[in-house]
Amino acid sequence: MIALSGSKYHRKKNQYNQFVKKYDYRIEEIKNSEVIKDCIDLSLKWYDYKAINSEQLKNEQKAIIDILGNIELFNIRGIAVYADNEIAGFALGERLNGKMATIHFEKGNYSFSGIYPFLNKSLVETCFSDVEFINLQEDLGIEGLRRAKLAYQP
Repeated sequence: MIALSGSKYHRKKNQYNQFVKKYDYRIEEIKNSEVIKDCIDLSLKWYDYKAINSEQLKNEQKAIIDILGNIELFNIRGIAVYADNEIAGFALGERLNGKMATIHFEKGNYSFSGIYPFLNKSLVETCFSDVEFINLQEDLGIEGLRRAKLAYQP
């Protein structure tokens, strides 16, 4: 996942490279209160933008806010990506064992093309570069999310 090598990852690699070329970006580990606030604000905007009335998504949003507000209590690591001096996305994951990590949440601002492949690759590079397997979890019945996860050809 880090290298995005091979023909099956060609599209994801192109999207990642498009993000890198198009934006002046920086990656911050989610540790300080300013970055946490930016992530919570983006999460709230993401849910408003999606406007999906789903109990699962409401629970997901509550979990994100609870985790971000208490991140030091969990075995969770995360990154926030800033592009052109505004938050473009964030991702949170957890090491499950020596060989596997799971990505719990990824939220991105859709106006930044390529943000999701960039988030995915950057989280793994920054926080889980030594694991063999990455679990992308459930798609919550959201068609676009299902397609995005299947694009990694698990």
